[in-house]
Amino acid sequence: MRSRTPGAAYIVAALIGAVSASVLAVGAETVSFVEPYANVDNTAGWSVGDATVNLGVTQFSILGGVGLAQGERAGSPATISQRGTRGLGVWGGSDSDEIDAQSGNQERITLAFDHVVRVNWVEIRSLFIEPGQVIDDTEYGRIEFSKAGIVVHTEDLAGAESPGALGSVTASFSTPVSADQIEFFVPTGQPWSAGSEFAVAQIDVTLFQPVTVDIKPGSDPNSINLGENGVLPVAVLGSADFDVLEIDAETVALGGVAVTTRGPAKAPKLACSYEDANGDGYTDLAAFFSVQELVAIGALTESTTELNLTGNLTDGLPISGMDFVRPVPPQ
Repeated sequence: MRSRTPGAAYIVAALIGAVSASVLAVGAETVSFVEPYANVDNTAGWSVGDATVNLGVTQFSILGGVGLAQGERAGSPATISQRGTRGLGVWGGSDSDEIDAQSGNQERITLAFDHVVRVNWVEIRSLFIEPGQVIDDTEYGRIEFSKAGIVVHTEDLAGAESPGALGSVTASFSTPVSADQIEFFVPTGQPWSAGSEFAVAQIDVTLFQPVTVDIKPGSDPNSINLGENGVLPVAVLGSADFDVLEIDAETVALGGVAVTTRGPAKAPKLACSYEDANGDGYTDLAAFFSVQELVAIGALTESTTELNLTGNLTDGLPISGMDFVRPVPPQ
């Protein structure tokens, strides 16, 4: 039976564990370090209006603990500053409300996530065009996106507004960047390095891909005999907006149980295939799971009402979805 789309809080809690997921929703999430603040886990002591404050910490959590903002100067942890109209900087140094690389002490703000996210856009502020103040009159900044310690994308930004404005520059990506770390800094060794500085204002990320799961396609209700020694068929449904070929089938699990295997023991293959399970013209991923493995780990009992499917896309982005079940006591 095809499931209803599960609520966001349910999916995220099942996906990431016991985090404060109530603030999260299906789809993109904006983290705002400028007023009005969003998806920052604790804003006590943060700026009101245009004031710059010393947060007194070198790191803090965002997105219910999924991410961590960190400050750095010259390779060591540094206290983070925050300004309600501009965003995050590093306290001390030449400008306490921004990131700079003056006197050779490069500052950084790093956003690290506990799994791969897709970055949709990033906004920085206080990056200006300042005639006579910096080389070629323009401030520059850099953003590096990494995954598993490897830089996968670099975005160089140039000032576009004069002082008095916000100095806002936004990098938007038609194809989101898959990363688990984002670093903001002013490169050293450039003619404009000593005169450039900026603040980290906002980011917009997709935390996971919700998927539609159909346990026992064509069956309603999804009755499962707890004494059955066979396998449970499950379909992850494709659509015009989602290609199931993006799923890394080796990471898929139902209730914590991996896809079963078939074939000779020396060369087992995952028990899954690609087919149109519901006749809507879109390719679906059909996978099979051992009923007794689900029973053995306690994922399937007489009181179970739903099973959650998790996994990753090939770029590392998590997926999650669920369907309802009706366990039947062993006959």
